[in-house]
Amino acid sequence: MSAREIITEVLEWEFGEAADDQADDLLVILHDAGYRILGPGELDAETLERCVKELNKLPWFEDVVSLVDVEDALRALKDTEKRG
Repeated sequence: MSAREIITEVLEWEFGEAADDQADDLLVILHDAGYRILGPGELDAETLERCVKELNKLPWFEDVVSLVDVEDALRALKDTEKRG
């Protein structure tokens, strides 16, 4: 079920037949405000890059595994999603 369909279902009790239009308006407002709605299992590059930056702040992490390998693995998640 898409985000639009879920929003429409929630709005139907309040707006009735206008729920579709209200759902569209809400999605536009969220998009204009810079929000993204991701479905289950979806990833976005911006969040993965933030994870990489946070990993770089952990000095002990390099002792456990190559930080470059972890960064590459995180970025590969997004690449895999694009192909899948």
